[in-house]
Amino acid sequence: MYSEIYEACLAKLSDYDLAGLEQDERYLVLSEYIRPACVRFGVCKQDLSDRDDTAEKFNADLSDAEIEIIASLLAQEYIDATSIRTQELMKLSLTGRDFHFVSQKDQLNALMAMRGQFAREVARLMSEYSYSGSELFE
Repeated sequence: MYSEIYEACLAKLSDYDLAGLEQDERYLVLSEYIRPACVRFGVCKQDLSDRDDTAEKFNADLSDAEIEIIASLLAQEYIDATSIRTQELMKLSLTGRDFHFVSQKDQLNALMAMRGQFAREVARLMSEYSYSGSELFE
C-alpha cells in the first residue's frame, strides 16, 4: 500500500505545510511523486511500474528495504519540486548580488544540503540493496 510509503516519507520530512493538512490531503500531495520516485529506483528487483495508482498499491509485495528506498526518493522528489525547483529559489541561485537575499540564499543552501543528504542516503541504500539479498535490515 502506498500509505506505508507515505508514512515512511513523512517521517523524513519536517514540512509545516504538509503537517497542517489532513492525512488524505497529505497523501494526495505525495501521490504526485510516486511515479518519479519509482522511476529513479531503477535497480529494484520488483517491477515498480506494475502498480495500481487508483487502489494505491503495488502488485508485488515490497520488502522493508524497497519501501525505505522509495520513501527516501519520494522525499527527495517532494523537496525538489516544492523547495528547490521553485521559480523564486532558482532566481536566487542564479543572481543574488543584493544582501537582502542572503538569508534566502542560506535557506536555499540548506535545502540543497538536505537534498544532498537524501541523495547520498538513497545511493547508499540502493547500493546495499543491489549487492545484498535485497534485505538491508536483516
